[in-house]
Amino acid sequence: KKAIEQLRKDTDETINRLHNEIKASKAARQKRKDEQHRTE
Repeated sequence: KKAIEQLRKDTDETINRLHNEIKASKAARQKRKDEQHRTE
């Protein structure tokens, strides 16, 4: 029982980390796009 709870917790943390990385990469891509528009 304890192992399953630990596994679920680890999974949640991994999902959260992936979520944050995806958000960060999307934000970075959007920022680059905005900068390109300004220089053109």
